[in-house]
Amino acid sequence: MTYNAHMKSSRYAVIAIAALILAVGAWYVWSSRTPSGPQSAWSNADESMIKLDLIRPGVAVLPKFIVSGEARGPWFFEASFPVEVLDKDGKQIAQGIAQAQGEWMTEEFVPFRAEVNVGDYSGPATVVLHRDNPSGMSENDASLSVPVEVLEVN
Repeated sequence: MTYNAHMKSSRYAVIAIAALILAVGAWYVWSSRTPSGPQSAWSNADESMIKLDLIRPGVAVLPKFIVSGEARGPWFFEASFPVEVLDKDGKQIAQGIAQAQGEWMTEEFVPFRAEVNVGDYSGPATVVLHRDNPSGMSENDASLSVPVEVLEVN
């Protein structure tokens, strides 16, 4: 191998290593960044109280959809809790009742299901799951709000 060929192959090796370092660095920055899309909002609650199956921040839903998941027993009262859907201005466009699909008088997670129908509304919306609070005391209020996009159906 001549001196020029050796220098040329060394240069390619340095370029390849530099490209690899840049790619790894770009991947690290991208993967560790904070999500910039829509996020769920918790009020006096967190993931240890309620979990959703298919409704996620930014998901597209039809005007009639199912909200399901699991909530801890204290989230329910008489085996249910209220669910509402708000339009982009915060006006209620639908309401429903999530029903426990099992024994709700427990501290454990209990499956639930609610059918929601927003009628002819389409666009940005927020699904709000409220802890049932028959006491009316504000310290017992809790909710999970999830931004969704309601699709237009022709």
